[in-house]
Amino acid sequence: MFRSLQNAKLRRLLLLGAAVFTVVLLFIQYFITPGKSKGDAFRAVAQDNLANLVALVVTSGLGLAFYHFFVKDEQELDQIRALDPQTSRLKHAHAAETSGFWYAEGQVGRWVRDNVFLAFAKRAREGMQIHDVRLALLDPRAEDLCAIHAVRRRSHLTRREQRWDVARVQAEICATILASIAYCAMYDRMRIRVFLRPGSTPFRVDICTDFLFVTQDDALAPVITIMSDSKHYRSVLAYFQEYDRNEPEAIEINVQAAANLVRKFGGPKAFRPDRYEAIAQEAGLAFPALADPDFCKLVQKCCPTLRGELT
Repeated sequence: MFRSLQNAKLRRLLLLGAAVFTVVLLFIQYFITPGKSKGDAFRAVAQDNLANLVALVVTSGLGLAFYHFFVKDEQELDQIRALDPQTSRLKHAHAAETSGFWYAEGQVGRWVRDNVFLAFAKRAREGMQIHDVRLALLDPRAEDLCAIHAVRRRSHLTRREQRWDVARVQAEICATILASIAYCAMYDRMRIRVFLRPGSTPFRVDICTDFLFVTQDDALAPVITIMSDSKHYRSVLAYFQEYDRNEPEAIEINVQAAANLVRKFGGPKAFRPDRYEAIAQEAGLAFPALADPDFCKLVQKCCPTLRGELT
């Protein structure tokens, strides 16, 4: 019953009341006994009124348990926030600039590709720290899942002006995979692992050094933010750290092998649409659509890195 209370002020009032009640009861039992010293009062309670002493112990125990119950609940609730989209975007951007790692499970990976990769690449040029990225994306070969995601994106008012169909979803995923390979080819201190998962969800989960974010496809929906002190954060972090074990059906892309091939081609600036299929095959992704020039142009349009605009 108490865990269902949503009003934080009421919870804190009940907590304070339990603590005050326990202190008052102790004071009455031990210090307010007419005509007796404190020691005599305690002995009288112990010898002549054993039932009251038992009641005192039980009440004190319940009071302490009640106090602990609410303190633990309040501490956990304090780690969880629902942020409006604008505040969330600012917090996401700041986290990308300062975090040492970024793990995400989503659909096409566009936000991580356009923001986290750029921020990590900038710091990789300036320091010696290893920047770890793990992405779990839709499998572009699963057209049914790509179709579900395209419909979901089109269903939101803020997305209707954009062309979201199966080809667009597949192109976005391929752009993220190829960008991962390009960044690994450019920066040895960027470690990127990409998994293709067999399921679809309307949520995106991002976890970094200080925060866990749960985002919906709807750009107007609030974003759940959980601090790193929370048990929920620790649970999700452990899940990502052993992602290949926790998701045995997920397929890992061999990003490093493909990055070595890109270096042979002359680096990311040598990325040409006619090489996309060979690079993807080196990474273990056989996707015939990458042999289609029109589809490759769509992939290139999704990501500036693949147009040689990032050095």
